[in-house]
Amino acid sequence: MNLTADVQWLSSVLLASVRVGSVFLFTPILAVTQVPVRIRVLIVLGLAALLVTSLPVLPTQTPHSLGELLQSGAMELLVGTVMAFVAIAEMKVMAPIQWITVEDR
Repeated sequence: MNLTADVQWLSSVLLASVRVGSVFLFTPILAVTQVPVRIRVLIVLGLAALLVTSLPVLPTQTPHSLGELLQSGAMELLVGTVMAFVAIAEMKVMAPIQWITVEDR
């Protein structure tokens, strides 16, 4: 039995899952402890695989060594964390505005 793996696709899914996982970790979407860890990991990996297959992966974007992969992973973690904190800040700013009705004006 021969199994072949597309290294570009696998590394792209890994990096996308780091970004998606950090967004889910720092936002209240999947940070709830009621959701089992295996389910959270499967959701993150599935969403990352969906994102990677819907977008073209350029060969220049694929890390070629372990150091580049770790550097790219750290960057994806940072970007995902910033995205999560921006989303949380937006939710806190927009939440009071949603409660204003036409009668209150």
